[in-house]
Amino acid sequence: MNTRKRITEATIRLVLRQGYDKTTIQDIAREAGLARGTIYTKWQTKADLFAAILWSESMRYLDTWYSLVERDPDGGSLHGIYRNALLALRQNPFILALYTQNRLVVGSFVHEESFAESMNGMVLWNVRWMNLLQEHGLIRHDIDVEATAWIEVIFRQGLLTMPLDLEAHPHLDYETILDLFFTMVGNFVGTHTTLTADAGKVVLKEYIDAFKAQMPSTD
Repeated sequence: MNTRKRITEATIRLVLRQGYDKTTIQDIAREAGLARGTIYTKWQTKADLFAAILWSESMRYLDTWYSLVERDPDGGSLHGIYRNALLALRQNPFILALYTQNRLVVGSFVHEESFAESMNGMVLWNVRWMNLLQEHGLIRHDIDVEATAWIEVIFRQGLLTMPLDLEAHPHLDYETILDLFFTMVGNFVGTHTTLTADAGKVVLKEYIDAFKAQMPSTD
């Protein structure tokens, strides 16, 4: 495992366990088994390191999403794309914490300029995603893409942060709720036209390739 990966993985373990504010560069160096100065040769501050991890973990999340979509017979549909997007998010605790702005994990990072840039970037990328879906005929051409992107972010965060009391509602589970929710989404924004089974997979691949092209260098 290379030095950069050791540092980022050590940081993720620590911030998920004790939060951003309580995690120091010395803690990270100790967890990674490296000298503190080694970290400073790659990142000037803890916030810089955290922001870099946000990018790399976003990429890992997208790869997981695409892998789930590829394996799903219904993955290329609008319903399949979104269902697998949230399933993939639940497999990445770091990105999930950022999406839901988990107070323990994120801490004072919310006040950093890089956090605001990341959150704004998330919405802009979501608009780009909606544009691609519209261009490829997966969502209606008469809807406002930017407004729909904002609505989608709001509802997605609601799904991720919603407390699900399985004892009070034993017939429910997370996957059932996702299926119903994205059926409703499809009924509202979907085109209801016949598309190939791989239509959504093509769009997702194009989106991920564009994201990778914009990803900051990790050299």
